[in-house]
Parts: sequence; C-alpha cells; structure tokens
Amino acid sequence: DGERTRHSVLRRFSDFRSLHSQLCGQFGVNKVPDPPKKKSILFKMSSNAALLHARRGELEQWMWALLADMDLAHCPLLSAFLDLTTARKGKK
Repeated sequence: DGERTRHSVLRRFSDFRSLHSQLCGQFGVNKVPDPPKKKSILFKMSSNAALLHARRGELEQWMWALLADMDLAHCPLLSAFLDLTTARKGKK
C-alpha cells in the first residue's frame, strides 16, 4: 500500500553484517548497498544513548535502502531477518 510502518527487530551488529554477506552471495556485491561501518569507538561507549541512537538510525536507513530495491525487498532472507511473516500475522 506504499505506507511506511514501524517494525522493530532485536539484532546484533554482526547479524546485519551476516545478512549483508548472504544477500551479496545471492544478488552480488554491486546490487546490495554496504551496511554502516562498525565504529569501534561507538561500541566501546555503547552506554551512551546518543551514540546508540545514531547507530540505530544508520541501520534503519540501510534497511530502507534494501527495501527500496524490489528484488531485495521480496527476498526470503530479508523477510526472515525482519521477521515479517510474524508481523503480518499480527496485523490480521
């Protein structure tokens, strides 16, 4: 329906990197946008709410970039990562 909805998933940064690797394996590195870089200083200071908020925003932008590509958006890997099947069942 073209409407953006909020959906939260709890994932570690390494899970996002793994998703990127899997998508690159399936679609090629030129098709899949690079995820945000891991900034070690962010993780050493992860108790800082502003830094965590910034990291969350970067990952959210990356996810929207993935979803903007129709091939990636319809990929079962991405659906499973976002747990969209469960989210759809909850909407009914």
